[in-house]
Amino acid sequence: MEGRVEAGSRAEAMEKVSAGPLQLLKLADAKGSGAANSGTKKTKAAEAPVKLRKLRPAEIVEFTEDLADMLEAGQPLEQVLALIERRHGNPIVRGWMKTMRLLLCDGASFSASLRTSDAGFDQHYISVAEAGEISGQLAPMLRRQAKYLATMREMQSRVTGALIYPAFLVVAGFGLVILFILVLLPQLVSLFAKTGGALPMATRLLIDLSEWGGKAWPYVLGLIILSIATWIVAMREEKARMWWGKMQLKIPLLGSILRLRMEVRLVHTLGDLLENGIPLNSALRLASRSLTNPYLREGTLAILADVEEGSGISSSLRRRALFSSEIADIAAVGEQTGGLGHAFQRLAIRLEKRLEERLRRLAALVEPLVILCIAVFVGLIAYAVFMGIFQSISGLRKQY
Repeated sequence: MEGRVEAGSRAEAMEKVSAGPLQLLKLADAKGSGAANSGTKKTKAAEAPVKLRKLRPAEIVEFTEDLADMLEAGQPLEQVLALIERRHGNPIVRGWMKTMRLLLCDGASFSASLRTSDAGFDQHYISVAEAGEISGQLAPMLRRQAKYLATMREMQSRVTGALIYPAFLVVAGFGLVILFILVLLPQLVSLFAKTGGALPMATRLLIDLSEWGGKAWPYVLGLIILSIATWIVAMREEKARMWWGKMQLKIPLLGSILRLRMEVRLVHTLGDLLENGIPLNSALRLASRSLTNPYLREGTLAILADVEEGSGISSSLRRRALFSSEIADIAAVGEQTGGLGHAFQRLAIRLEKRLEERLRRLAALVEPLVILCIAVFVGLIAYAVFMGIFQSISGLRKQY
C-alpha cells in the first residue's frame, strides 16, 4: 500500500505513520514537493537528530540479544527496531533506534545504518553485521556477537575491579606527596635554616626539587600540553599511526596482551564469517576492519593480497609473522580438512580463555607493583626528611 503524509521533516513523517496501524517499509520525498526541492542542506538540518551520547557496552549487548531474539522469531528488521524503540525505558536507546530505523527506511542496509548513526558500534560489530547481511545469517551472527561482547565485557569488568584499589593507592599517594611538598616541607625548611649547619645531600636534593617545582610548574604544564597537542596532530598521519601501532605491540607486559586481543578478534570474526559461507577473501577484508591496531590491520590486508594472488592463508600467516604461529598452524589444518571456519571458531575459544588468564595475571601483578613503587618513593622522601631532622637536632645539641 502506498500513501502520502504531510510533515515538516522525515522524522515527523515517520512518527505520524508509526502512530497508526500501518508498518512503514519505505519513506521517500514526494516528487515536486517543497521538501524535495528545498536543497540538501535544509533537508539535513530538518532531519538532524538531538545530540545523544553513544550507547554503553551493556546497552549494546542488551540490544544485540533482543535483536537476535526477534529476528530468529521471524520479525522484519524495521519492525524489530520499532518494537525495541517502543518498549525500551531508556530514552537514549529509543533515540538511536529511531535514528537507525529512519536510515533503514531510507534504503540503507543495517550495517550502513550502524556506521552512519555513530551510536557506539565499533568496526568489529559493523563488520559482523555486514557479513550477516551478505550471508543471510544476520540473527545467528548477532547471537554469537552478543555472546562475544558479553565475554569481553566480563573480562574488562574483572580487570577494572582489580585495578580500583591500585588506582586509589596511586591517587592517595600522589595527594600525600603534594600535601607534604606544599605544606610540611616549607615548615621544615624554616626549621633547618634556624638550626644552621650543613644538611645531608638527600635533604638538599629534596629541598632543591621542591623549590624548582614551585618555580617551574607553569613551564612543565605548558610542555605537557604542547606534547599532547603535538601527539594529536602527529596521529593524524598514517605513518605515525602505523609506527604507534607497531610500538604498542613491543610494550613490556602490555604488548603481548594487546596482540592477543587483536588475535582473538581476528580469529573470532574469521571463524564466524567462514562458517556462514563468506568467501575467504571477503572474510579477511571484513575481519581487517575489526582490528583497531593500524599495523595489524594493514598486515591483514597484506595477507588478503597474498590470498588473492593464490597463496594459502597459512603460508601467508607464516611469512608475514604478524600473529602467533598457532594461528598459522590451525589455518593449515583447516585448509587440509576443509573446515577452516570451524577450526578458527575453536581456536577463538582457546584464545579467549588465554586472554582472560593473562588479564587476570596482569591485574594481580599491578597491585603489589604499585604498592612497591609508592613505598620506595615515600621511603626516599621520609629518609631525606628524617636525615635533615636528625642533622638539625645534632646542630642544636652542639649549640647548647
